[in-house]
Amino acid sequence: METFDELYYTDTYAREFDARVTSCEPAEGGFAIALDRTAFYTTGGGQPGETGALGTALVPDVQEHGGVITHTVSAAL
Repeated sequence: METFDELYYTDTYAREFDARVTSCEPAEGGFAIALDRTAFYTTGGGQPGETGALGTALVPDVQEHGGVITHTVSAAL
């Protein structure tokens, strides 16, 4: 499994960040992508995840499953 940086633990106010796309697959609601780092906090424990955009692609959902953070996005990256 590839490692990734959870930027929300080191900079809770981060609004921009650079990342490398490690996977992009068609999924319900758009595309499921994984990045090598993210500032988007995940949905979990009753807390909603963060939403926003990656470039021009909208990010309505961010989930963590099995140690991988998946961003649902409106367009392929």
